[in-house]
Amino acid sequence: MRKKRLVEGTDKSFVLVVLAALIFGFSFTNTEPEGLFVTPSLYRTGALESNHALPFILFYNKWSCIRLVLVRRGVFSERGIIVSKVINLGNVTVYVEDSYEALGARAADIFAEALAAAPTGVFGFATGGTPLSMYGELIRRYKAGALDFSGITTFNLDEYYPILKSNDQSYDYFMRENLFNHINVPTDRINLPNGEAPDPEIESRRYEAAVRASAGLELQLLGIGENGHIAFNEPADAYTNATNYTSLTESTVQANARFFASADEVPKHALTMGIKTIMLAKKILLVANGAKKAEIMRDALLGDITPRVPASALQLHRDVEIVLDAEAASAL
Repeated sequence: MRKKRLVEGTDKSFVLVVLAALIFGFSFTNTEPEGLFVTPSLYRTGALESNHALPFILFYNKWSCIRLVLVRRGVFSERGIIVSKVINLGNVTVYVEDSYEALGARAADIFAEALAAAPTGVFGFATGGTPLSMYGELIRRYKAGALDFSGITTFNLDEYYPILKSNDQSYDYFMRENLFNHINVPTDRINLPNGEAPDPEIESRRYEAAVRASAGLELQLLGIGENGHIAFNEPADAYTNATNYTSLTESTVQANARFFASADEVPKHALTMGIKTIMLAKKILLVANGAKKAEIMRDALLGDITPRVPASALQLHRDVEIVLDAEAASAL
């Protein structure tokens, strides 16, 4: 009878990594260690090309399959190794959490670290369903006395246009209801694109100038659309540079229709930071959850860098941390 293969679909290059374990040392364990989970498909992408020196390679046998766990010296904090499953892609670190609540707590940890390092810094915020668990955790920590937002300045990514600030679907309303009204950030240092501005082109230039005149974004929070958009930078033939007035794609309008009485009420335009503006942030934190985000997360992180997938530009940023739930990470 033919022996069953240890790993289905394993290619020769992946086998070479396994053989390296036999040379440099390995240990078997029945419990699942925490660290960087690497599959043959991830290995083939070249994501491990920078891993020339591995302190050790651990194997574990679970459900009759072999998974490879790589732990690189200096890559993971103690917190990361113990708490999360982590995929390291060089300048991009992906944390995979087992629940939406854990995703929010992890993202809040990352934000809190950046806030502690720059208590008077400039921070970029995002809207949407995914950040809500993070915002809830930030509010909880603030009320417990663990966080202080009194010294920061904020800039949001985008806003529908045209829309009244009093509209409960405006991003101005969203941010105040879900975060700003519950923490001690000074109201005169809260910045969002103005969906009530008479001229969207002039407003775009005004907002970009305000971002550039600030001390520079310490951290920019992002979500990701099912088509790969970040902020309202939709798939296109070229990346956008500065804050701009843009048309929303039909897929984005339909995705956002759940927040309105009907798709007809969704604004068809928006004011949005450009890709270049976002990429100038010192650190980027992206959060995503749900199976609908799985394929686009794979394309953004492991596919070609292309404006047809705007989030793929993050592969070029020097410091990106991404927090996903298991469903959103399922295609990696």
